[in-house]
Amino acid sequence: MGFTREPTTDEIYAKAKELGLELCPAEVGPHLRLQYENQPSREWLYIAMQQISDRGGAPGVFRLVRDGGGLWLAALWVYPVGRWDLGIGFVFVLRKYFLFRTMSCGFSFRDLLNYFSIRPTFCLSPRVS
Repeated sequence: MGFTREPTTDEIYAKAKELGLELCPAEVGPHLRLQYENQPSREWLYIAMQQISDRGGAPGVFRLVRDGGGLWLAALWVYPVGRWDLGIGFVFVLRKYFLFRTMSCGFSFRDLLNYFSIRPTFCLSPRVS
């Protein structure tokens, strides 16, 4: 994405929009967790979505994790001005397009060379840096 310092959530979302990406609907988190069974160990992906407030009012997004305990769908507080490490992976949605049917594609900044390698419906690309 071209960041040279740790970007804020708002900066990441704005840059993604410039690149033709959109925020995911919240249901992408649970659906992707069920589909992405071969997630590499110690990979954490954050669902780029409109934050959902918890009961205390803190805004959060879904996070997909694979660690020694297995596959997890978790939540993380994400503030608009909070800063992110450059190596963090996000999942976005490509803008819809029409071929024979409308489809959208999950998009995370992971590895451009493996762009279509995970599932037909999910695309991977470089990390935030």
